[in-house]
Amino acid sequence: MRVIATAGHVDHGKSTLVTALTGMDLVRLGLERGSSAAEAVSVMTDLLERYGQGGDCGLYNRFYYHNGFIIADATEAYVLETVGRWWAVERVDGLRALSNALSIGAPDSASAGLQAHAAGAGWTDTAGRFDFAERLIDPVRDAGTFGTPDPNNPAKLSVPTSHPATYTRRVADR
Repeated sequence: MRVIATAGHVDHGKSTLVTALTGMDLVRLGLERGSSAAEAVSVMTDLLERYGQGGDCGLYNRFYYHNGFIIADATEAYVLETVGRWWAVERVDGLRALSNALSIGAPDSASAGLQAHAAGAGWTDTAGRFDFAERLIDPVRDAGTFGTPDPNNPAKLSVPTSHPATYTRRVADR
């Protein structure tokens, strides 16, 4: 059994999105063509690079967004986050939350185009690593969300200080 969950990251015109695959297209094709979570990640990232994403998802108006996915099977799980044709993957070790904001720090793997851009923009450290979410998150838009995963505790969300409540995911003992 494979499971893929998705969350959209709203695009506010910072990128040019054209008719392409939607997040739900990627979910369907990943489930259809991949026999494991790792294979589904490979299918989805190959399709992103080949066809791009951003198909119109609006019912009454044009509405485009980027996507984040949790892709899991009985033995492994991954987070895949996307911006246009760029993608970053993090292998999940333990608990992981996903919201409507980019959350991957230093990805375990990333698209060649993203890696090249990061290096050219001076985002990378001496080992060639960079913080995906920090470099590509929209701080104005995402300041109003429920928060982003706490890097020290992925089951807990860091909530903007203007929000009156603290959200913590409760996890049953295993």
